[in-house]
Amino acid sequence: PQEAEVRIDGELVPSRVHSGLHVGAIDLDLGGVLKVFPLAKNGSLHLHAGELEPRAIIASLPALASGGLIRGEKFVETAGTRFEVLARGDELLRPVLDGERYPDLRSVLVTPGPSIRVAVV
Repeated sequence: PQEAEVRIDGELVPSRVHSGLHVGAIDLDLGGVLKVFPLAKNGSLHLHAGELEPRAIIASLPALASGGLIRGEKFVETAGTRFEVLARGDELLRPVLDGERYPDLRSVLVTPGPSIRVAVV
């Protein structure tokens, strides 16, 4: 878990401890098994923040298989265009962005980049 202050489009996420901080820029279908980030459309990012208990993850597996949303009492899943994370406490952020690790950051700001066209064959 990461102790952090998180804002989505300027709105403070109520949780101070986050078991998951995820951003998706594209709607992904992982081999027909899992469909993740379905809210990443029309220039919006798909955003996750908050606390998610293991039982909530397990309960969400059918939704993930059908492109639905994850449900949790202290978990926010929404679309937005600005995701701000500020580390609180002694532990700094260690984000992984497109497979690349960035250790020891105090804050991270994620916004959509320019749209690119990709050929589908």
